[in-house]
Amino acid sequence: MEAAIEEEEEEVSMFEPFRAKTFQSYDFNVEFSDYDPNIPESEKKPVEAILQVHVDSVDLITTRTSENYVFIEQRSDSTTTENFNLDFPLLNALERCEVLFKYHCNKYASEDVISPAAWEILCATLPRSMHINAWRASNQQGRIKSMTIRLVFKVVNILMLPYVLFDGMFDTSPQCPLLSAASSAVASLETRKYVEKENSEEGSCPVCLDEFCEGIEVTLMPCKHVFHNGCIKEWLQTNHTCPLCRHELPLSSGASEEEEEC
Repeated sequence: MEAAIEEEEEEVSMFEPFRAKTFQSYDFNVEFSDYDPNIPESEKKPVEAILQVHVDSVDLITTRTSENYVFIEQRSDSTTTENFNLDFPLLNALERCEVLFKYHCNKYASEDVISPAAWEILCATLPRSMHINAWRASNQQGRIKSMTIRLVFKVVNILMLPYVLFDGMFDTSPQCPLLSAASSAVASLETRKYVEKENSEEGSCPVCLDEFCEGIEVTLMPCKHVFHNGCIKEWLQTNHTCPLCRHELPLSSGASEEEEEC
């Protein structure tokens, strides 16, 4: 009777409420393509300008086992892409760049995609980059064929489930190899003390969802995402990618062999 009571108390202690967290980031770059040198000048056209917007959205599910091990599985992954043709001569005026950017991208200014603070920064930087690169392309008329402004929004939604709902939800069969990161790569990860004012966009660990405490030791992946030391090390025992952006670390030798067999 006593054993049954202890088992019941242990199970209840592992029952945590549902917790959810969304992590957002963005990146942009400008790429040029050149004309074939053999194309006659008479066949060359004005520079083609394209604004390309990607939205990558990933849903992850997290839970804690009785051994306090954090398990995460990706449940969905979606990408949408839109291309907007821009009038290249208009990009030579900064004010026009600002108007064109907001006209095409205002619909992405949703808290589901980007935070209000990050949107303000983006509005202040991307149009200026468009203008500067258009000016550079204008000075190379006849060589530059097209200019592509690529903007990528990344959204990671993490849901932490109570442990009592864990059993049977995920495929843990031997057919699913554990693609762990190489121990040397994990050992070389940068660690430092967490300072809130230096990490205002990353206030909590993406693995356990707990808030970072001022002054604690945290680990940085090469992509610069920040984690609790223990959380990211446990994660990398069964994965070799960043939970947020999927930046890859080298595989452990055992994981490489299992992957080849599959």
